[in-house]
Amino acid sequence: MPDEFDLDAMNVLIASGLCLVVSVMFGLLPAVRFSNPNLITAMKDDAGGGGTNTIRVHRLAAMVQIGIAVPFLVISGVMLDRVRTADFGFPLEGIAGARVPATEAGKPRDAGAIRAVRDNLKQAIGVQSVAVAEGMPIDFDYREFRVGSADQTQFATAHVARVAEHFVETAGAKLLRGRTIDAEDGLMSAPVVVVSNALATQLFPGAEALGRKVKFTLDDSREQEAEIVGVTNDFATSQLTTTRLQMLLPLPETLTPTAYLIVRSAPGGEPQLKSALESALRELGVEALPGVAFPGIVTGQEMTEKSIGDLIAESVAVGVVGGLVLVLATLGVVGVIGFMVATRTKEFAIRMALGSSRLAVFRMTLFGIIKLVVPGVFGGLTLAAVLIRTMKDVLGTPLTLGPDPLGVREPLIYAGASAIAIVASMLAGIPAARRATRVAPMVAIKAE
Repeated sequence: MPDEFDLDAMNVLIASGLCLVVSVMFGLLPAVRFSNPNLITAMKDDAGGGGTNTIRVHRLAAMVQIGIAVPFLVISGVMLDRVRTADFGFPLEGIAGARVPATEAGKPRDAGAIRAVRDNLKQAIGVQSVAVAEGMPIDFDYREFRVGSADQTQFATAHVARVAEHFVETAGAKLLRGRTIDAEDGLMSAPVVVVSNALATQLFPGAEALGRKVKFTLDDSREQEAEIVGVTNDFATSQLTTTRLQMLLPLPETLTPTAYLIVRSAPGGEPQLKSALESALRELGVEALPGVAFPGIVTGQEMTEKSIGDLIAESVAVGVVGGLVLVLATLGVVGVIGFMVATRTKEFAIRMALGSSRLAVFRMTLFGIIKLVVPGVFGGLTLAAVLIRTMKDVLGTPLTLGPDPLGVREPLIYAGASAIAIVASMLAGIPAARRATRVAPMVAIKAE
């Protein structure tokens, strides 16, 4: 098995047992009912298969399945709308980064050598700003730790990164209040941090965060305390969809095992930035280390494409689940419509014998499908409207991104999901509707 699949035997056993129990329970319901039949009613029943009660149960089951499928389709559409509202919190045009590996001995690379390369990069053509950091936005590397206010009344799980001077400017984020990390901060005895506005609001609701102290524990398991000297806007951390609770620490003299060289230029200057980074890495005698999601040097365009691709993939995944439920629902529709056609054979024969056209019978059958599906669709839309207003995320990823609301797109998403459900159900019921039009009136009447 691939490493990505963690096949747990107990979970498989539980899931299999649950499926078996549910199947047996629902299979026993008709068995119990038919084991003690009312002989007179059964002999009068034209269908010979459960009659009115059976068709009601099947209709209800099909409606419920439709009602479950529609919210999945709506949520998939809402998640797809995130592509329109995606807000990184910083401009991705004109930015590039390279992950610098550790030394051959596996020890952290000397900060002096990195900073020398950084200074040379500043002189490269088109480069406006350079920074060194433990990571960079959209690097798909998770560095989340528990952070709390000094009085231990408020806590949060924040993305933590050690950065050198000019990181905020190079990343393209905005400083809202206070100052950024300076070159002297890493040498000072009094630790300082810069936090995102989201983290400041969560730790100090209704109060100014500047000058306040925060406590946190990093990899060394030693609790530390630092003063907030700056507050930035909320910009992307590991991924576009991950939490924007963020804290920046000064980069120490002894670098972490890997570090990023981040450069920024005017929009459209990515090719020059890549060339400049390649030259800088040659000075160090190394090649760019592949990141979690990007090989070698990464540009803002590649970050955008990867992030948007992930948004679309997540939307498609939810849509596929909705599609599977819809397939089950259409199979229920096939059974209900087939049962209806079988029980109304005599009616269809009499209608056609009295002059009704095959097209009229076909339309009547399709109208029966619509009457079956529409209640489930309305129920599903109601459930979807509630879910998208109460759910903040789907499996840990935000349902929406950015400040822009759905607006007029919400009814369009509802209409699209409804159309998919209705059209799929009608297509599933067409074979049974066609069988209804092929009834030979005299043969059907004689058979009855």
